[in-house]
This record gives sequence, structure tokens and C-alpha cells, in this order.
Amino acid sequence: MANHPIIQQRQSEFDRLLLLQCAIRRFRQEHPAALEGLRALRKGLVEALGTSLRPEAWLSDLFWLVDRRSGREALRSGRFDVALDQMGHAGSPPRVRESLMRALSALAAHLDLVEDLLDRFNYFDFFGLLPMTGFCHGELLCLELDRAMSGVIGLPEPGARADFQPWPPGSEVPEDRLRIHRLLSPMYQPADLDVACALLGARTAIHDFSPSITLKEVNPRRVEAPSGGRALQLRIDLHRAPAEIDQALDYLRVAIQQALQDEHGEAFDAPMWEEYRNSGFFRSGQPKPIHFRQWNEVLPAMLGLWLWDLVRDGTSVAHGQELIQDTREAWRRIHLYALPTSQEQALGKQYRGIDRLISAGHAEAGDLDHAIARTCVRLGPRVR
Repeated sequence: MANHPIIQQRQSEFDRLLLLQCAIRRFRQEHPAALEGLRALRKGLVEALGTSLRPEAWLSDLFWLVDRRSGREALRSGRFDVALDQMGHAGSPPRVRESLMRALSALAAHLDLVEDLLDRFNYFDFFGLLPMTGFCHGELLCLELDRAMSGVIGLPEPGARADFQPWPPGSEVPEDRLRIHRLLSPMYQPADLDVACALLGARTAIHDFSPSITLKEVNPRRVEAPSGGRALQLRIDLHRAPAEIDQALDYLRVAIQQALQDEHGEAFDAPMWEEYRNSGFFRSGQPKPIHFRQWNEVLPAMLGLWLWDLVRDGTSVAHGQELIQDTREAWRRIHLYALPTSQEQALGKQYRGIDRLISAGHAEAGDLDHAIARTCVRLGPRVR
């Protein structure tokens, strides 16, 4: 894989997208009622927000609030004005404030569910509550990827062809490589809410919890900065030496990248980007993809996820491969960008790799667990 920093950043985001989807599938397979409860909460919040607000623009803030103890305390005590202030929306227009108050009321009514999930499962130590609602069937994910590569959706005006470039101006990047990274551009607007939640998880650094190091307020717009803009705060407690400093700095680099994307559309559009890119901090810790070593490994893995979903629904591996190839041939006939058939070979191998990630033994950690938790902790119920 090329060592361009933006390439490495995007590849690591595809890593997180695949790992998140595998984690959600394990959660769904082992604890379907718990996942459905979380997804029902999201659905209730969308209904409470109403049609006047785009849900994906506000769900992130609501789940950010309830993911924090101080936010849950404000909701439980009925201090919704405090909750709004924590979210950074205290001065919202009356129409927006009314919708948010309805959503906060719905959220407060389900605090027991949220606290039960946070207490019982360790998934949320590594992925946020909202990304864990983003179950995307493999077919939907592959279709969204093909649409992004085709440039037929994902812009503010549906149907317009993509004219944005998710790459620094002047970069010599092969067209295929540029196309595949459109999906993870902050400018890309998926048509499906599940996909939007999944992409949010892909663009957000995997939590890297430590007893002594905390990146406070990962969503930086809620932290008051001297400039009046956004800020990140890294806290290092000194009750002991910060033994996990390397992992914390890796997490901080990804969080900075995400924050710059949120603030400026693309990180490389931020003032003084080149100076930051040349800093020792930036150059010494570029994200190293765990699963994908080359850009053209992304689609085959997503196709393997699609095949895994078909097999889980009762289709044989052989028939599933035929269905995928027939479906993608139909996509090509309607001028989606679907990659050539040569990229769809060895689907059985991809399926087995995905199955190995999802279906690790119930007692021991496997490749998925090591990739996400970086320890021997298995994703699932907490070990008491």
C-alpha cells in the first residue's frame, strides 16, 4: 500500500468500517434482543425529532450526550436545559429546540436501557452507541460503495455526478483509488440511515481507554476554545506513569484528523495543514491498516460480508456466489461503477475470513477482538 498519509488514513477508516460491521454481526448473532432494543431507541429518536430536522444531523449529538455519565445525570434529573447546553445547542432556534426537547424526553425515558447495555457489554468501550446501530446488509454496503465510486449519489443534490475530489489538490492518485475513497469523504451523504451510522463509526477513532489517559470531548465542537472554534483536550492523570501513551497518541492523531474533517470538509483544507503534516507528531504515527494492505482488497472483503449475510439467511455458499455475481452484473447494466468480475473471485475465501472474524469462540478472543481491543479481551458480555 502506498505510504501517502491520506491513503493510510482512508485505508484505516475502511478497516474500522469492516471491523464495526463484524462487531455488529456478532452482537446481532449472540444478543439479538439487545441490538434490536438499541435500534428501536434510535428509531424512537428519529420519530421524536420529526420531519423538520434531518435525523443524521442530530442523532450523533443525542447519542454523544447519553454516552456520558454527566449527560445521563442531566436527563435523569429532568434538567433538559443543561443537556442542551452540554450538546452545544442551548441557543438553538425555537423550532430546533422544540424538536430536541422531544428527543431528549424520549431519551430520558430509555435511560435504563442505555445503562443496561453499557453495563452488560464491552462493545461500547470501543465503538459508540450510535455506530453500533448501523447494521448494513452486505448487499447494501456494496451498493453504496459502487454508487459512491460511480458518483451518482452522495452530493447535496441527489442525482448530480460527483465533482468533488477526496484528495489533496495536485496529488497523483489513480482514478480507481480516488473513486473508492469517495465513500468515506465527509462530503459524502449516504441515502440510508444505517449506512450513515456505519460511516460515522468508520470515521471515528476506535476508543482506546486507559486508566490514566482520556481524550475529553471527542466531539470537539462542545469544548470552548480560546479562538472561539473547536478544540480537543487530552487529559493525562499523574497518579501513575502514563504507560499507554503510545496508544493514546495514536488515538489522538485519528481524532485530530476527524475533527479537522468535520471543521473544514477535508483535513488538508485546514489552514497550516502542510506544516502539521510535516510535524514529527504527524509523521511518526500514521495509522497502520489492520485488515487492508491494498486499496483493491476493500471491495472483495465487503463482498465476503455480503456472502456471509446470505449464508446466515439460509443460502448455500455456492448459490450465494451466483446471486452476488448476477446482482453486480445487473448493476453494471445500469451504469454503476461495479468493479470487473476478476475482482469478485475467491468469494469463498473472503467469506471464510469474515466468518472467522465474527464467530470466534465464546470464551477466547480472536482476530476481531485483537484488532479492536488490542488485548485478549473478547468482544461481548463483560467478564465479571
